[in-house]
This record gives sequence, structure tokens and C-alpha cells, in this order.
Amino acid sequence: MEWVDTYLLPAEGLACDAIDLYGARCGVLHTYRPESALSVAGDARPIFYQWRDGPPAACERDLPANALVVNVESLFQAVRAGAEKFAAAGRANREISERIAHHLGDLLCYVPR
Repeated sequence: MEWVDTYLLPAEGLACDAIDLYGARCGVLHTYRPESALSVAGDARPIFYQWRDGPPAACERDLPANALVVNVESLFQAVRAGAEKFAAAGRANREISERIAHHLGDLLCYVPR
């Protein structure tokens, strides 16, 4: 959540907090649903995703009163911009660079040969 606050938010088109995004991550990862334990407890708002040119998020179900609708393209752009800011911080800050280097070998990535 610290990374989200530092590098991803505030982002244009995203009216959510780090805890909302973390709750959304938990919901998708653990239940494959928008709702999470954090949103059920009232600590985060559930996030429903909507494509810019797609149907509204509420077209197939009633959304909870506290639901956030996040545009997928806006979220993608925010993550991309956040990653670029983080990479720049890594180039400018030795401590961040060392943290990146320490974890680089553990990433689940495909590196073409």
C-alpha cells in the first residue's frame, strides 16, 4: 500500500485509496470476486471494473452503495506510470536500487533467450 500511495496515487481517473486497491487485489486473488474481507468489514470499498467502451459495471448486477467503478484503461495507465516513477526512483536512489536488485531474481517473469 505504501508503493501505491507513493507511485500510483493520485492518478487521473482513479478515485480510490490504496486500501481499496489492496482489498480488490485480495478479492480477486482469494475469491475471484470484487468483495473482500476488507470490504465486508467496511475497511475498503469494493472495486468493480469497467472498460471505457464496454457495458457499464452495473449492467449484470446491482452494485453495493459504497462500490467504486474503476475504468480498466485508467488503472492500466496508472500502474504503468507508477512503474515508470518507481524505476526512476530506483535509478536515483541507491537504497531503492538495492531493494529492486535483491528481489529481481524472484520475479515470476519470462525472459526470452
